[in-house]
Amino acid sequence: MSITDDTSILLGVIPSDLCDHEQLAHFGHVNAPTYQLLRNPTSLIEFDRYKHEMAIWMDNGTLVYVVPHGGRVGRGFVILSVCGYSFSVVITGTSDHAIVDTAIFFISLHETAAHVDDSDVSIDAYATPDVEFYNLTLTAQQSDFLASGSLPIGVVFSSCEFEDGGTAYVSALEKRKSSFGSLSLNVNVPFDDDNLMRLAQVDMLETLFTECWPGDLAFLPFSAKAGFLEYDIPVSALEAGDLGSVDILTKKLCIVVSEYDGQRFPSKPVLSLLRRIADWGQFVELQLRFNFYEKYMAIPDCVVQGIISAVIANRGLKILDLFTYDGDLEWGPHLSTLLYSLREHSGLSTLKVSAHNLNRDSFYYEVRQLLSHNRNIKVIDSSGKVFSDGSSIDELYSFNEFYRGSANLSSNPPPESDRLSLVATALVKRASSDFRHTALLLSNHSDVLHGFVQLHFDDDHVDEETSSRYDHNICSKRRRRL
Repeated sequence: MSITDDTSILLGVIPSDLCDHEQLAHFGHVNAPTYQLLRNPTSLIEFDRYKHEMAIWMDNGTLVYVVPHGGRVGRGFVILSVCGYSFSVVITGTSDHAIVDTAIFFISLHETAAHVDDSDVSIDAYATPDVEFYNLTLTAQQSDFLASGSLPIGVVFSSCEFEDGGTAYVSALEKRKSSFGSLSLNVNVPFDDDNLMRLAQVDMLETLFTECWPGDLAFLPFSAKAGFLEYDIPVSALEAGDLGSVDILTKKLCIVVSEYDGQRFPSKPVLSLLRRIADWGQFVELQLRFNFYEKYMAIPDCVVQGIISAVIANRGLKILDLFTYDGDLEWGPHLSTLLYSLREHSGLSTLKVSAHNLNRDSFYYEVRQLLSHNRNIKVIDSSGKVFSDGSSIDELYSFNEFYRGSANLSSNPPPESDRLSLVATALVKRASSDFRHTALLLSNHSDVLHGFVQLHFDDDHVDEETSSRYDHNICSKRRRRL
């Protein structure tokens, strides 16, 4: 049956005079009606058809708010959102067990939609749902379900605990045959030490975001097999251990150095970390964050040089993210040095930096110099937009895009007939009025130029032969007449 076949009424209003206190819906300062389910929904899509906020009282004593993405209803213990739907599900209640069960019920509805063929449904049923759990204790059975779903999922545990220390959750992850998605551990780490060691060996995590692991396990996340690792580690943990012996497995790393209340930048432990990053040399994405209690702390020149050395040592690095929040730890005084050092890094495609309180003229000059030397890179802000002066930088980006396209056409050529056509089209439409574009295109595709010349020569030769045969035939006819 299609997931849209059941057209019976899904929701009914509970009269306000029959509502207990915990059943009353509160959207900010506005009281709204509370609904109850009249039947089991077939999928989350049914709720997407309602174009207003609503609260639904569940039989297990939880109150579910269906609100637009980003909507607020006060304190929610679980928030479920799925890209493609216009709403989020916020679950409240007094029982941890009931709240998690309700979350599992709604997650199951999403999985149901993904396994039913319904061409009438425009929602992307395979979109990854994100589920955030706050201040909850999960049973082994609930943990097993959350880690066993057939589709990827993004799970956030904030200030949560597992009744069994996380054994059931990790066991389910170990049994998976497909990607889990992302796992985020905020405020505290709910797994015990044994299960943390097992978690580090799970190879089905696309992304792992985590707070610092306890004691001797502080460096273990660096050895996790997740595709992308974001790790928040305090300065004290860096100072207490030996990073030289740490095995790093991930190629995509965001490291947040935090919890430092000193007055001077902690150069020694940070430089130790940067040397280990340089030694590894296999990163394709690197994000560096410094989240200290003392804001606006100056970054020492030695740390800047350490970052540059780490970047240069990772020749395959494609993304370098040095963005800082709230303008703290300004890169401004060092941007000239940083941009100059990246001119010869051929692998780097994206540099993200903060531009708070910058001298714009000086910054744009450095960006122009970088783009003139490194045709592969773009410099972006926190929103992903390229820095632009509105004229010359835009022209450089346009030329560099043409450069990359021409180079790619040469290094990864399509069938010869297609390449001839593409080069000819580029010459006519993009390069005919610009000598730089013409020179670049023909320098990358000199064999195509030779082919054009040869083709022209062959055409002339054919024309000459045809003309010669025509003249010969005319002369022969004239001789026969005589």
